[in-house]
Amino acid sequence: MHQRSRQSAAWVRTGGMATPRLFGAFFAAIALVIAGCGASAAPAASVGSPPLGTYASGTQSRPVTLTLLDGGQYKQSVESYHITGTWAARQGQLSFTETGGSGACGNAIGTYTWTYDGTDLRLTLVEDGCDARSTDFAFGPWVKQP
Repeated sequence: MHQRSRQSAAWVRTGGMATPRLFGAFFAAIALVIAGCGASAAPAASVGSPPLGTYASGTQSRPVTLTLLDGGQYKQSVESYHITGTWAARQGQLSFTETGGSGACGNAIGTYTWTYDGTDLRLTLVEDGCDARSTDFAFGPWVKQP
């Protein structure tokens, strides 16, 4: 194998072709650029509020629905429990407060960051004084129903 130095980069002659040793680093940098270009596949930023309507989550044996209604009202159904409350969107976060039904949250406010990709609503816990709601809401994704 024949080796020589050229402008501080070491070159190695292999198979009749000069190839820089930094070849791997070059391709690693290209891979990072390409990976950055794929970021558009990530969920959409949380701007405004998610679309109104019904979202489903949970499992077949324990379905959960969340309906976001006009006027900042919401309904949640978990098995035989039916919960009503208010919701608000502020600075990329959704806040929920239970106001009625058979839930166990009382007046505890739950705050979540959110993303919506056109089909799935994902809620990520920021803070919630209600363990039952935080378990249900973070389970997702919440799939928009027709």
